[in-house]
Amino acid sequence: MEIKRANIVIPSTISIILLLIAIPRGLPYDYYIFLRWVITVSSVYIAWTSYKLKDIFWIGVFGIVAILFNPIFPIHLTKETWVVIDLMVATIFFIGIFLIKKGENSERRGYKNNLVLSMIWEKIVSKFKGIDDFYSDVKPEQINLYQKFFNKMIEVVNVDVLTERISHGKFGRDGVEKYYEKLDKVLDEARKNNLKEAHLQVMFEQYIFADIWRREIDKDHWVQTVMQRKSVDYFPDTKAIIYTLFEKNQKRK
Repeated sequence: MEIKRANIVIPSTISIILLLIAIPRGLPYDYYIFLRWVITVSSVYIAWTSYKLKDIFWIGVFGIVAILFNPIFPIHLTKETWVVIDLMVATIFFIGIFLIKKGENSERRGYKNNLVLSMIWEKIVSKFKGIDDFYSDVKPEQINLYQKFFNKMIEVVNVDVLTERISHGKFGRDGVEKYYEKLDKVLDEARKNNLKEAHLQVMFEQYIFADIWRREIDKDHWVQTVMQRKSVDYFPDTKAIIYTLFEKNQKRK
């Protein structure tokens, strides 16, 4: 079925602008009520357009957006969560402008759409659950297994000595390198159990750089602790750790 491109571009563009304006979260309450109505109506309309194109995936995406923003049975979340959602939904509207194409049957492009938007949806779900984006692909049934291998990692090295040496910048063979070599066997075993080495490495580094007393209290449930890290916490976030790992690898070279 042929549709006019403006049918998608106009409501999407209006929605994107209103969502971006709402991000500072300092506007009158009436604005957010107005925003809910606009986003809901736009989402329902685009979902209907997707239905005409027989695009089940986009029907689902904008159906969920409509439910999320609906003003009749409003969903109440924190301001910080809404900032993330506003950005994500604005991105969805933007991508939709290009992926929902005039007269193009979804069967020829469904896989590509699913791949792009499933990544975005995964991040939205992670934010709802309060999970760090880096750990968003950790399955609930894997948490205990990750904890098991994390426990092995802190058992094979003296983490207190390692923490002290890192804090003094003692890298290299005479510093911390020999400690990390002891972890290779544990990481190899973890890979055989379909766990990601990167996740365990970052979890371990977060523990090393954490407050010594508080990490001891939380070590038996460390995986859950790092996955649900608060914006301000007693250990570094994953981005800082990834940067540190890169810097450390450069020094080891």
